[in-house]
Amino acid sequence: MKDLAVVWVAAKRTWIKTLRWPGTLTFSFVQPLMWIVFFGFLMQKFELRGLPAGISYRDFLLPGICAMTVLFGASQMGASYIRDLQSGFLQRMVTTPAPRWAMHLGKIFGDTTRLMAQAIVLLIVGRILGMH
Repeated sequence: MKDLAVVWVAAKRTWIKTLRWPGTLTFSFVQPLMWIVFFGFLMQKFELRGLPAGISYRDFLLPGICAMTVLFGASQMGASYIRDLQSGFLQRMVTTPAPRWAMHLGKIFGDTTRLMAQAIVLLIVGRILGMH
């Protein structure tokens, strides 16, 4: 049970860090939404050759942007590991009696839930805008 508490604390630390840097959170949410709105409406009139009629660029846009958002978020997660390493936080955590796997799992869980929230928001906005 103590190990799950370590996972929870590490995830909570990740969420608090994300909320304290609103620029990162805003950029992570706003940029994909802008791509959906701008590219979705700019390219909706173009038909893709070799595909059945009725399939447009917008049908490929939403899944692509969701995948790109998650991949970009994974790179942000790696950058946050590097920041923790450079700041000495990871060294201090390794010296605690908490298991290392629980600390890493908590950080991964915290970032994964943020990325899932982003993907869900993108899917909802895409459906509102009529994308499949």
